[in-house]
Amino acid sequence: MNVQKKKTNNLNLIKKLQFLFSQNNYSFLVNKKKNLKNLIKNIKKNSSKHKNNIDILKKIFLNDNNYIPKKIKKNTKILIQIRKKIINIKSIKLIFINGFLIYIPQKKYIKQILKININKKIETHKILSLYNKKNNSICLNNILVNQIIDINITKNKKIKLPIYLIIINNYKTQNTINNYSLNFTISKNTELTIIEHNLSFNKKKLYSNNNIHINLHKKVSLNYLKIINLNKNSIFFSNEKINLNKNSNLEKKIFMLNSQKININTYINLKKKTQTKINSISLIKKNNNFQYKIYLLHKYKKSKSYQKHKNIFLNTGKFLFNGLVKIYKNAKYSNAYIENNNLCVNKNFSLTSYPKLKIYNKNSICKHKCTINKIEKNYIFLLLLRGINKKEIKKIIYLSFIKEIIYNISEKKIKKIINNIINKYII
Repeated sequence: MNVQKKKTNNLNLIKKLQFLFSQNNYSFLVNKKKNLKNLIKNIKKNSSKHKNNIDILKKIFLNDNNYIPKKIKKNTKILIQIRKKIINIKSIKLIFINGFLIYIPQKKYIKQILKININKKIETHKILSLYNKKNNSICLNNILVNQIIDINITKNKKIKLPIYLIIINNYKTQNTINNYSLNFTISKNTELTIIEHNLSFNKKKLYSNNNIHINLHKKVSLNYLKIINLNKNSIFFSNEKINLNKNSNLEKKIFMLNSQKININTYINLKKKTQTKINSISLIKKNNNFQYKIYLLHKYKKSKSYQKHKNIFLNTGKFLFNGLVKIYKNAKYSNAYIENNNLCVNKNFSLTSYPKLKIYNKNSICKHKCTINKIEKNYIFLLLLRGINKKEIKKIIYLSFIKEIIYNISEKKIKKIINNIINKYII
């Protein structure tokens, strides 16, 4: 009787999911208490019996209307449309459309630097072994992944051109669910920059879910820029895991500019004599719900981490910051710093900030800080006396609040473009 009840419950859950997806309602993907998590748990318990359920899930989410692009070459219509929306810089461009890698440059020197392997979908028995109880989006990605892309960077010198990941969603589709995973392995003694740019082509609903794994070998310095500029009806999930080996450096900047919901989870493992510097800017508007969770693990001695996260509440919205720094017993003489600064315009906003420290070694220095500020009337009054409009005054205050992070971007063109994008949303 119990087995029959479970089967009927699973079928009912699948029917509910099918009905919600037909109405273009993606709430079941966001809310952990709803249908999807229960269904995945039931699939996990009896892997052999529920293979059909996985196939049904794929049919529900990967509908026939999704546009699956083919590999493209130079000077095609798609590239001309893409060039209008991207950052025009000299770079090694990798173009993704609806979760598929469709453009890889074919020059000889690029092939020597990058070795790319595109794998097929994960088999059902591997999906169930990769199930993570805490994170529902990782399991969903493993079930519905379009491509698993392994990128090996072999050059042991400074790479002058940045690797530009252009991730385009909603191309020739009304509603899409994109799942992809990227695995970077960077060989020792290399210096490079990676730019990840998430875009959407239309204003229709979108669910994007990605897993990114980065392994840095010895004496590697990586500069990583992540720009999220999607439409108002989009939901964006990103799960990142970064491993730093001895004497490696990481500098990461995240710009959460536009989306209905953003959820980013990052796990960083630090080894001996490693350094990380992580900055983020988020612009929160009406009905926006952003979450940023970062976990830094200092496992070995003489490791350093510095974090500064800045949020601007332009209107009513929600933001959750959860930053944990854990220093193990073996991590002697390590330094850690977390800072979360918030600027608010209205009273009707929701902010939860948890900068946490777990220290298991006395010979380490750790600090954390959280501030919430409002635009004071005295500042506005002084600038009004100088003949400046109220709109321009707010722009000046916002940009001065963010300036510290943008100023540290090395490339001038990227600085200008990010400034222009932020100016559009601030108005």
